[in-house]
Amino acid sequence: MFHKINNPVSPVILFIPEAGIYPFIRGLAVLGDAIQKQGGTVYITRDTGQMPRNPLMTMNNLSVSPTKEVLLDMFKKSDKIFKDVISHYHFKTIELSDYVNTETMNEINELTSNKINLDKVVYQGFPVGKIAQYDFVLETKAPFSKNTTKEKIALYSTYIKNTALAIAITNNICEQYKPNLFLTFNEYAQCQGVKYSALRHNSSFLALTYPVHYNIDASRFSIWKSTYQYWRYAHIQKWNSIKNMSISSTYVDECWKDAIFRMYNAGSHIFASKKNTNLNSIYKDLRIKPEKKIIVVYTSSQDERITGDISMQIWKEKNSTVEAFTNQIEWLKMLRNYAKKQKNVQILVRIHPREGSRQLGFDSEFLLKLRKVFSKTSQNFDIIWPENPISSYDLLEVADVCLIAWSFMGLEAARLGIPVLSYIGNMYYPNDDFIQVAVTPAAYKTKLDNILKMNYQWKHLVKATRFYHWRTFI
Repeated sequence: MFHKINNPVSPVILFIPEAGIYPFIRGLAVLGDAIQKQGGTVYITRDTGQMPRNPLMTMNNLSVSPTKEVLLDMFKKSDKIFKDVISHYHFKTIELSDYVNTETMNEINELTSNKINLDKVVYQGFPVGKIAQYDFVLETKAPFSKNTTKEKIALYSTYIKNTALAIAITNNICEQYKPNLFLTFNEYAQCQGVKYSALRHNSSFLALTYPVHYNIDASRFSIWKSTYQYWRYAHIQKWNSIKNMSISSTYVDECWKDAIFRMYNAGSHIFASKKNTNLNSIYKDLRIKPEKKIIVVYTSSQDERITGDISMQIWKEKNSTVEAFTNQIEWLKMLRNYAKKQKNVQILVRIHPREGSRQLGFDSEFLLKLRKVFSKTSQNFDIIWPENPISSYDLLEVADVCLIAWSFMGLEAARLGIPVLSYIGNMYYPNDDFIQVAVTPAAYKTKLDNILKMNYQWKHLVKATRFYHWRTFI
């Protein structure tokens, strides 16, 4: 249907209740402007308090039940950005208030009146209870459980209603405007509700975000129509068919500039603290023994993995990941046992900084499990907890080998000349030599033994740079 994108009779809808998040509305506005310049018609949605919990509320750390004064202040700021966009790009406006009335809200509110099986709630054939986990997990760091606090039950209920309302509103937009395409930024649960309704009405749907480069690269977009996770997996696993293709010196330069940028800056995609470079204190604080091989392990934050898996299940996309270990705790237990048997290695485990305390006071349940299992250090095996100020980038300076589940730190290490081993296949890393993958415990043990003896050479660094280019710019 995309050949109609410049047909003024079949408009494009920019669905963005969270217009106050500047990078989000900027991205949609740039694409909307390009469509208008080709002769298309573009509408943008305006939320003045209709959505129960759009991403703007989460970004502003609003409680589950914010006061009217707090909401009014937030929407005033959001509306200023919205009006600036309208003034500059002259998009047509769709007022969400035109589609939300008492009857609609009574229907939506009734969905969560039974608090027993919230995860089973379905609205117009779509599992809004299940997909609402997407937003709930991102905010609380854990899937919804019936045995939880009233606050979390209220939060989950709100996300269910938010997703259902997105479907109801999209239905009305489709019936009135017969749009060709809906565009959203990212794929929050409300966006996936929009996708469900759009496809039912024979409209197309795309989601977009920025590539992770210098934190975010606002000069280009990643755009997908499947789930982001599925699209990303498929893209990365094509690496082996293109890995011998050379890239321009411009992109080589960009690779190294990004490496330095990440070490000394902060941002939404840079979770580690800034590089300190005081190696003497790191050797002292972590009791590092220079005569030993230092293995640095970076765990991964669970939330985005969980949300991706939920989305792929709902859209029936094949998740072909193969893992050597059931979970990260089993993996770390294996490494602890490995360290006990090896006199010449020292393992430092950096727990992902995002596992620490987050907004609304919610702690990561995964972090609580880690603290219980690894409450005591053991010989040659030390845990560096999220609250420890040591930078993950300083740890790279002492690393002989880097071990990951699916962390981006694997690519950070590889392009600094450190061999990397992951235990998950068909995911964010290909099975090559600069970054190796093992998908059984036995293979993992063998590869770990061998990678400790590996001589990281120029050819490996070339591949690491090309892979960064493939993962980021293509």
